[in-house]
Amino acid sequence: MNTSAKLGATVALGILAVLAPVPASAEPAISKLPVPPGSSQSLANDINDHGVIVGSALYGNASHALRWNTDGTVTELGAVPDAPNSSATAVNADGVAVGSAGNHAVRWAPDGSATRLPIPNGTKYCRALDINVHGLVVGRCGDQSNGLMTGRAVLWSANDQVTDLGTLPGDVAAYATGINDQSVVVGASVRNSLPRPARWSLFGMVTALALPEGGTSGEALGINNSGGIVGDVRITAPSRPSVDVAVRWTADGAATRLGGFSEGFRSGARGINSAGTTVGDATHEKDRQRHAARWKLGPAEDIGTLPDTPRGSVTSASAVNDSGVIVGTSGSWAVRWTS
Repeated sequence: MNTSAKLGATVALGILAVLAPVPASAEPAISKLPVPPGSSQSLANDINDHGVIVGSALYGNASHALRWNTDGTVTELGAVPDAPNSSATAVNADGVAVGSAGNHAVRWAPDGSATRLPIPNGTKYCRALDINVHGLVVGRCGDQSNGLMTGRAVLWSANDQVTDLGTLPGDVAAYATGINDQSVVVGASVRNSLPRPARWSLFGMVTALALPEGGTSGEALGINNSGGIVGDVRITAPSRPSVDVAVRWTADGAATRLGGFSEGFRSGARGINSAGTTVGDATHEKDRQRHAARWKLGPAEDIGTLPDTPRGSVTSASAVNDSGVIVGTSGSWAVRWTS
């Protein structure tokens, strides 16, 4: 899952490890994922621990949800009536995928068949963003498909009952982005159009996650089974422009800035596995472009782009599994990084 195989506990280094330099990790090999004939663009959003990947591809003006299988083949996931556009955002250990089609949140069974998830009363659209091993699905619903600042964080049970997770006290909106196998949910709660990183417990209690110094807003985007969380926070400092930075929270809520490639330039964390490896992207000062990033024990590492990717293109990592295999996008294409 994009957000349920994520941060681990902070590693306490021994004296020898502290004294010795940490060797740089070898840059993983990047490869373009195959796409169905006629595709002009593709995205890889998540990978499970078996190596199954989900995302989407663009055919003409329509997006279609895809699954890349462990044998290297690609399969178009089942269509939903009256919904020409679809995208798969997450996949669990059993191969069940979730995402959206038209205005509906959708769950795809391992055989590719699609089921629309119910829309709560008073809303017009839903997006499913993550699923855990128990089949619990989280996402957002609202009146506008782009209404992050006005929508509701929701959870669908395995039998398709939908629950509004609520907001932090005094807030007006929320959205859920991730859930781990302990059914802890992360996302953001919104006040005055500013999102604040939030966590919902197994019992539904919502709490705010701490912001690092200078933080004014942010969102949690991933959680692992140890309760570690990753995401972004906007930092504001005197006489400097605001910048989004990658952040990791421990299970007890303490926040740490991960840092990007260049001080003062944006970074963002999207996924994390049980070993604590975190992935996302960051902007290089030298070319002002967003490159896929990996954080292990040290600073951000540039994990590479597809050859001949046009200047100005974005390369971003969206998820990493427990084998260290990373998926994301480089330029116009879904990619996989392997070590």
